[in-house]
Amino acid sequence: MLREIEAVSVFSDSDEVSSGWLQVLQQEKIPYGCHADLAGRITIFPDKFPEEVYEYVKKGGIAVLEKPGDLSRIDLKRKGEGVISRFYFPLLGDDGITAPAVVDIYEGQGWGHFIVHEERLVKYGMKIGYHPLVLEVPWGQGFFYIISCRLSSLLMYYGDTLRRFSPFTEVTERVTAIDKSKISRVMVAVLKRAFERAGIPYIGLWYYPQDYSTVFMFRIDVDGVEGEITGRISDICEQYGIRTTFYVNMNLCQPEEDCLKKISRFHFIGNHGNIHNVFDTVYGNKDNIVTCERWLEKLFGEKTSLFSAPRGLWNEDLAVALEELGYTSSSDFGFYIDGFPFHPVVRGKPLKILQIPVHPYCVNRAQRYYKEKGLGKVSPEEVIEYYKKIIDHKEKLNEPILIYGHPNGLGYQSHIVLPAIFEYIRQKGIHTTSIPEFSDWWIRRENTKLQVFYDPDEDVYKIDVSDDVSLMIETKEPVKVGIKSRSITVKDRQIITGVMV
Repeated sequence: MLREIEAVSVFSDSDEVSSGWLQVLQQEKIPYGCHADLAGRITIFPDKFPEEVYEYVKKGGIAVLEKPGDLSRIDLKRKGEGVISRFYFPLLGDDGITAPAVVDIYEGQGWGHFIVHEERLVKYGMKIGYHPLVLEVPWGQGFFYIISCRLSSLLMYYGDTLRRFSPFTEVTERVTAIDKSKISRVMVAVLKRAFERAGIPYIGLWYYPQDYSTVFMFRIDVDGVEGEITGRISDICEQYGIRTTFYVNMNLCQPEEDCLKKISRFHFIGNHGNIHNVFDTVYGNKDNIVTCERWLEKLFGEKTSLFSAPRGLWNEDLAVALEELGYTSSSDFGFYIDGFPFHPVVRGKPLKILQIPVHPYCVNRAQRYYKEKGLGKVSPEEVIEYYKKIIDHKEKLNEPILIYGHPNGLGYQSHIVLPAIFEYIRQKGIHTTSIPEFSDWWIRRENTKLQVFYDPDEDVYKIDVSDDVSLMIETKEPVKVGIKSRSITVKDRQIITGVMV
């Protein structure tokens, strides 16, 4: 008899406590449920857990626990608690993750680690204070996955700081104080390992239209038009078919309205505020946004629903203001960098507005950093090589590529840098899109219903998808998967395949 598979269950009576895991599960689009009972084969406990979890695991369940403290029933005792500023996990290309956190300290070998004595030299060959981030503990027929900190809650915090943000440059920027996209990747890695242990294929919706490995987007924050420079950027982008979003600040651009009008209608206009700052009240943010909005509408003859925060700043009052004003997307590196789109959660409530993470490298900031360090100037060739590394890295991760710049800075190198980058994207065959177009795609993907069924008589998984959206299927064991009217066999790799409608 065919039965529906809802492999993952989040155990909590509070959406606010579950928000981090729900964000990741929605990004992955794998079938899941929220239950206050032990209903799924894999159950995530972002907070407290009942005594019955031991019996659940003993009978073959898989429990993911975050910062659980002592687990004396399975002979796992916490040695104490520590405060760390980063941890390490075997991620592709860069395993260092900036994340201030309170951690449970356990002994033993694990997956990833943190160091309680940070930035200390190793003396006498003794590496002390290294403790596991994730422990995999077999128990009966099942497994415990014990995460040493409340990893998922880190996705919900906001706050930014001046720091290095990329393994490919020493340049610093004021960005989110937490590497949230990397934390999401750690959580996905734990999920995939749990699926593997459960003997269930990891089936979700692919992140992009068709079988694209990634997508490329470009934006310009217009904090001053710089004469003909903004128009030149517009022309280059249009020449290469790159539909760019120009986020325009009123106060800094109003003196050059005539030059601003040279932005081609091929592109999109976004709101970057009246004054170049963010307020700590909903009213203050609304006034700043609406003032710019009315000016843009008068100047360009149409209203925008796209926003990026001045200075990359983000707070909950800004998010509420944007939500109440009906904005569809925002892109703010003080809140989130890199990774997949998501809906921010404010005071326990997911918003409709979509956050589109951007990579925060900025030529202006790089020039200032070089000057502070006595390194001379950042050449166009250095900028090109940096962006190429980011493009390659994100393609390997299957993450969206969104880079940005300003008329002042990148704009003065745009005739050299932009053709080189756009040609590189073309040569690699990376699909180009825009922020509003990708936002529309992501919402369509979110609204697509995916159901996975298991037929024990045929020993086959069957999939039903409500829209023509590609699938991702990952498994370590051979498994037959029926998609509508056809079947494929999956073994040892991820397969992306179109769905027959």
